[in-house]
Amino acid sequence: MALDLEKLSFPDEPGVYLMKDKKEKIIYIGKANSLSKRIKSHFQNKEDFIKKEYLIPLVDKIEYIITRDKIESLILEANLIKKHQPRFNIKLKDDKSYPYIKIDLNKAYPRMVVTRKRLDDQAEYFGPYPYVKGLRKTLQIIKELFPLRLCHKINQVKKKPCLNYDIKFCLAPCADLISQDNYYQIAHQACEFLRGEKSELLDKLKIQMKNFSKELKFEEAAKLRDKITLIEGILKHQETVISKEDIDVIALSFSRTLAIVVILLIRGKRISDQRTFLLDNVKYLRISESQLLANFLKQYYLNKDFIPSEIILPYKVEDQEILEAWLKDIAKRKVKIATPNHEKKRLLDLALLNADAILAQKETGSVLMQLKDLLKLEKLPIYIEGFDISNLSRENAVGSCVVFKEGRPVKKEYRKFKIKTIKTQDDFAMLGEIVERRCQRLLKENKDLPNLMVVDGGKGQQNFVKKALEGIGITEIEVAAIAKERPRLKKEDRIFLPHEREDVTLPKNSPALRLIQNIRNEAHRFAISYHKKLRSKEMVKNDQVITH
Repeated sequence: MALDLEKLSFPDEPGVYLMKDKKEKIIYIGKANSLSKRIKSHFQNKEDFIKKEYLIPLVDKIEYIITRDKIESLILEANLIKKHQPRFNIKLKDDKSYPYIKIDLNKAYPRMVVTRKRLDDQAEYFGPYPYVKGLRKTLQIIKELFPLRLCHKINQVKKKPCLNYDIKFCLAPCADLISQDNYYQIAHQACEFLRGEKSELLDKLKIQMKNFSKELKFEEAAKLRDKITLIEGILKHQETVISKEDIDVIALSFSRTLAIVVILLIRGKRISDQRTFLLDNVKYLRISESQLLANFLKQYYLNKDFIPSEIILPYKVEDQEILEAWLKDIAKRKVKIATPNHEKKRLLDLALLNADAILAQKETGSVLMQLKDLLKLEKLPIYIEGFDISNLSRENAVGSCVVFKEGRPVKKEYRKFKIKTIKTQDDFAMLGEIVERRCQRLLKENKDLPNLMVVDGGKGQQNFVKKALEGIGITEIEVAAIAKERPRLKKEDRIFLPHEREDVTLPKNSPALRLIQNIRNEAHRFAISYHKKLRSKEMVKNDQVITH
């Protein structure tokens, strides 16, 4: 039974209120300029369906703490949320799942390592890198510029260096082809490059190149010249900032269930780092982007050792003046919260681009996990293939295979098939033929098999595909079928699960259902377009025969 608000009274003073359930557990914390008005608004706002349905019925008790002013209530709210982590408040999580590049200069011959754990071991860590492609590109550049060893151990001296030395990806310290001091100098340069100190590194390399030239060491000078050229090319594309002040550029991207905040840290006129945060429990709170970002700022800068002179946001946030006063109090100097001018907008656009991409990546992972649970799959379906047949007549019967990886179509891997062995109008047998041919091709080319196959049809199509796979010795691919909806009969899409006899109907708003429908529709579209193309060619050919 919900709390009877009429029996309670609250002061018309600023403060913080704590909503508790029957077990005395804090489930929501909020601040208010007027405790009385703010608490009552939770119960009177009929439009806020989420809070009405989920939060309010659980509230058994409301406690409050009066504060002297708005800033004090803001600080207290942030401290209490951080301490108690209530279920219905936004939870701030530093996303530590992204990889870092690690170089330990304390080792005799430091090597470059990719790791997802940032330890307190006095090694140098660079990142995080939200995109694996970006990390690979960075590693490729570093290998060309600073060819540090790739092997794990260097306990004994080898007579001959490995292939990495021949292709100029290693300096071969294992073969004693470089001194420890020279190797350390190159490792140190790699760290300078990754810290963003490219201009300073460039100056050092130019001086070193001139010295080599004076000493008539032309080969070493030429190597440095090539390295300088490569770094200068990279610098042309570097994002820099004209302002001399330290700045945090903050962008927010959020959906119904998840929010991502990206912060670009501008230090010394350039981007020195990027930080990424997940905001949980968004689905429970129907609040604006402005409120969401304001909540993040309060938690992020609470107890922060360093506050920048300026914080760039995409729009004005709730309680912005109070936040500025609070940050000024912490930093003991003026802190400006502002929307960007044309000069800094490109940095905000860059932060937003990162936030949008990371959000899409996270949501895809969530959808695939949901699909795994709904279809009762053994593995996460990272790699899915969809199949369909277009067979309007006995002639020109074709099939299609579409490829989805991490929930997204990979069109360059789509394949189309002309039916070769089936001469009758048998969709089941045709489907079996193209699936068999597809898998045999993947095996021949030593490529990965899909985790899941989605076929257009019902139990019959599903069973036929399973038998076709078993016929060529493949049992690890799971097969699901999706039967087309029938609007006139008010029947929805039915899903035939890999390990169940009966079909199921997934919720209409299910992202997993939308993904399966997208795969089915894409396979159908691709098959139809190929079939039309062949028919058009056939008609042109027949027309030419008649003409002659």
